[in-house]
Amino acid sequence: MMDEQIPTPGTAVPETAQMGMVARFISVFTDPKRAFLTIRKNHEWLVVLVLVSVLGLATYQLTRPIIRKDVIANLEETLKSNPNITEERREEIIESVAARFDNPIWQLVGPVFQLLAMVVVSAILLFLGNIILGGQTKFLYVLNMYALTLLIMIPESIVKVPLMISKESTKVQTSLALFVSSESANTFLGTLLGKFDLFGLWQLVLIILGLSVLCRTPVSKSAWAVGIVWFIWVVIQAGLASLGIRMGM
Repeated sequence: MMDEQIPTPGTAVPETAQMGMVARFISVFTDPKRAFLTIRKNHEWLVVLVLVSVLGLATYQLTRPIIRKDVIANLEETLKSNPNITEERREEIIESVAARFDNPIWQLVGPVFQLLAMVVVSAILLFLGNIILGGQTKFLYVLNMYALTLLIMIPESIVKVPLMISKESTKVQTSLALFVSSESANTFLGTLLGKFDLFGLWQLVLIILGLSVLCRTPVSKSAWAVGIVWFIWVVIQAGLASLGIRMGM
């Protein structure tokens, strides 16, 4: 049985519908609208999940010593600022966190969280597409569309990993946080500006375009719907960061 493709008006099947998976992956960078027009109702998202998970594990292995050093340094600074934590307790906490970097089980947590994030974000986008934008798309279409946008992790890793290795620090910026001092990086403003990242915004634009294609709605309308939800989310993250609570995405 052939994979279902995005329903289109009329009886003619568009030529772009014959695009294969690899060509679609490449088109995300060269012709994203064509890539989204050829999305099929299949399990292509699983291939992307495997790709980004392998990429994430590989980059983690390359940068683990750097990440470990920075995480422990930040943790020590945070613990020292809390007078209610004894020296013995601080050492226990630091040793516990350091041990996680050597435990292979923790390295497998990333793909699990990535899968959960894909499902949750796709469900939110499905709600925006069908309820807010008035579309009639299906969950698998949206899941595959969102999965395609995750391929932005490839150029992001190509740029950021060498920078981290050369600087021996995780503090490499491709966002507006570049204009904030290191002391202000974890404040509300620093975290908020950090979300205006080159690669994050690239992915956001692709999500907007993809949802517009799936729901057959103007890009401007899709941009308002997705943009408002995205901005609310980054403001929440910035607020939590100002309280010392860090979250991904």
